[in-house]
Amino acid sequence: MLQHADQLSSAGRGPSRPSEPSQPRASCSPAKQNNSDSDGFAIGTSRQSRGCLTLDEEWPRAQRGTAPAGYLPRRPPAVTRHVSSGPLREVPAPQSTCTRAGGRSTLSRHPSHTSAMPRVPVLALVVVLAVAACRGASLRDEAADGDDFKLPPGLLVGAGTSAIQSEGAWNVSGKGESAADHVMHLGKLAALQFGDPHAHDRAANSYQMFREDVAKAAELKLKLYRFSMSWSRVLPTGDLNNVNEDGLKFYHNLTDEILAHGMTPMATLYHFDHPLTLETNDFKGWQDPRMADKFAEYAGLMFKEFNGKIKIWTTINEPNMYCVYFPTLFLMSGMYTKDDIDHFKCMRNTVMAHAKAYKIFKDNKYEGQVGATAILMPARPKTTKVEDVYAANVFNQLYAGSVLHPLVYGDFPDIHKELIPESKLPRFTDDEKALLKDSTDFIGFNVYFGMTVHYNSNTSEVNPMAHLPILGGLTEDMPFVFFEVTDVPPGNPLAMFSSITPDALRSGMLWAWQQYKKPIIVTENGFGDTTGMGIHDEQRSAYHSAFLRTMVQTINEHSIDVKAYVVWSLIDCFEWSAGYDRPFGLVHVDYAGGTLARSLKDSSKFWIELADTGAVPYVAPVPDADPTTTPSSASASSPTSLGLLFGLLAIAARLY
Repeated sequence: MLQHADQLSSAGRGPSRPSEPSQPRASCSPAKQNNSDSDGFAIGTSRQSRGCLTLDEEWPRAQRGTAPAGYLPRRPPAVTRHVSSGPLREVPAPQSTCTRAGGRSTLSRHPSHTSAMPRVPVLALVVVLAVAACRGASLRDEAADGDDFKLPPGLLVGAGTSAIQSEGAWNVSGKGESAADHVMHLGKLAALQFGDPHAHDRAANSYQMFREDVAKAAELKLKLYRFSMSWSRVLPTGDLNNVNEDGLKFYHNLTDEILAHGMTPMATLYHFDHPLTLETNDFKGWQDPRMADKFAEYAGLMFKEFNGKIKIWTTINEPNMYCVYFPTLFLMSGMYTKDDIDHFKCMRNTVMAHAKAYKIFKDNKYEGQVGATAILMPARPKTTKVEDVYAANVFNQLYAGSVLHPLVYGDFPDIHKELIPESKLPRFTDDEKALLKDSTDFIGFNVYFGMTVHYNSNTSEVNPMAHLPILGGLTEDMPFVFFEVTDVPPGNPLAMFSSITPDALRSGMLWAWQQYKKPIIVTENGFGDTTGMGIHDEQRSAYHSAFLRTMVQTINEHSIDVKAYVVWSLIDCFEWSAGYDRPFGLVHVDYAGGTLARSLKDSSKFWIELADTGAVPYVAPVPDADPTTTPSSASASSPTSLGLLFGLLAIAARLY
C-alpha cells in the first residue's frame, strides 16, 4: 500500500448474486456448512444464515446511490423528490437486551418488532438500530469462549510484500527502470515528505535475500505468502519481444521456495512499477487506453509461465489509489502536465486491463483464481440522518466502487452518472461491458482505517481533508461530503496506521459483501510503528488480535465468505514518503546497522499461537503504547458502522 498519512498535516466465481445487491441481513445464529473451492483454493465455509431480524424489502434505489429526498447535492432536475412524511430526525437507539447464546448474540425484542415493517422512517430506523446494538454485544466480551474466534476451516492467514518496496536491485540483471523508480529518482517530491531519492534502490535487498524472507514466514507458521512481480523486471521495455529471462528465473526461484516451505503463493502482477518506456510524450501510462493491451500481454506471459505453480492471482494493486495519487507525483516531477491527468480515464483503463487479463486466464483454462484488489477507507455516517448516510454511500462508491463495481456489474455505479458530468465520466461500449461483467473470482481489499462522513449542504465550504493526496481530484466530485479519519486525533495523522480501530475491517467486509456477493480476500491490513518500538512490538499483537477477532465474528454473524487474511507486511519495507521510519513488518530488518539481517519480533508469538490453536488469541492493548491511538476493540461494535449504513440506505429508498 501507499502509506502517505504524514502528508495530512500539510493538507472461480463467488456465490450467485442478484443483478443488484439484496437487502443486508443481520443474522444472529448462522448455520455453518463446510465447503471447498474447486479451483485449487480451499476457502473457509459456505453458510446459510438464520437472521434474528431481517429487512425484507430490496433497496435498488439505495444501491444505485440516488440522493434521498430533500438532500440534493447537484443536478436537481435529475433526482429531486419530496418527502410527504415530514422531516427526518435523529432518534435514540432503541432499548433492547442482548444476551449470549452459544457464543453469539441474541436480541430480546418487543413483540411489535416482529410485525410487518411499516413505511415510517423512524420505526424502520428503530429496527435497524436494534440490530446494530445486538451485533456489537459479543465484541465487548474479552473473555468470550475461544470457539467464538476460531478461524473458519480453510481460511489462509499470510503476509505480503511488494517488489518495489522490498526487492531493491532496481537496475540489476536486466531490470529496466520503472516509472515509480524514475519519479523518485528525479528528487522533486520533498513537498510530499519524500526524502532520499534513492532510498528504495536497495530496500530490503529481497532480490538477493528472498530465501531468508520465506524462512521467516515459515517460522511464523503462515500459510500464504503474497508478493508482487515487477513488470519492469520481466519486460524492461514493456514489449514481449524483450523478455528478461533473469527476471522470470527470480520469480520462479521465489515461488519454488514458498512451495518448498509448505505455503501457498499469491502473486500480484502490478504494484505501481510499470516500465518507464510506457511513459512517453504520446503514451502516458495508465492515462492511455493502450495500456490495457500492454498489461494483458504481460499478464498472459506470467499466467502461462507460472501455470500450476501460482493459483491465486491479483492483477493491479489499488488502482483507485494509483489513479488519484501517482499522477500527482508525476505532475510535481514534471513528467505530466495537468492536461495529462484524468483519474476516471485512468480507472477505466485499469479495469479494462484487468478484464482482458482475466479473459486470457479463463480462455486458456489456467489453474486457479484471479481477483481484483482496491484500497478501502470504509465510510460510515456521522449520524443517523439520511443525508449523512447518503454522503457515506457516495464516498464509498466514488472511491472504491469506481474500480470494483465494473468488474462485477459491467459498468460504473449509477451514482457516478448522476453526480459526474457526462463530459467527464468515460463510458464503456456494450462489448466492453460484457467483457467486464463478472470478471473477478474474488474481491480483494486493503484496509487500515475508516472514514466518518457527514453531509454539508454548503458546498462552498472547503473540507479540511479535501486536498488529501491519496484522494486526489475525487473530492471535486463530492463537495458535499465532509470526512475525517475515524477515531484518529486530527493533530497526529500518523496515528491512522497504529490506531486499533477494527470497525474499519468490519465495515469494509460488510460493504464489499453486500455490494458484490463475491468471496473476499483481505489483501492488506497492518500496524505501522510510529514510535520506534522495534522488535518489542506487543502493540502489533494487540492490533492484529482486535482486527482478526473482529473479522472472525463478522464472518460468523453475516455469513461472509472470506478466503484469506494477508498482513502488510511480512518484513519491514520501504514505505514511500515515510521511508523506513514507519515499519509494518512482522519481521525486523536491520536498516540502522546496514546488515539487513532478518529477525522475528516479539509479536511472532501471536502468529505461532494462532497457527497452533486455530483460534485468534486475545491480546490486550499496551497501556500508553501510543497516546494518540484509540486501542479499544469495542470500536468494532459501534452502532454507526456499515451495518447501520445499509439499513439506513434501505430507509432512504422508501422515502420517495
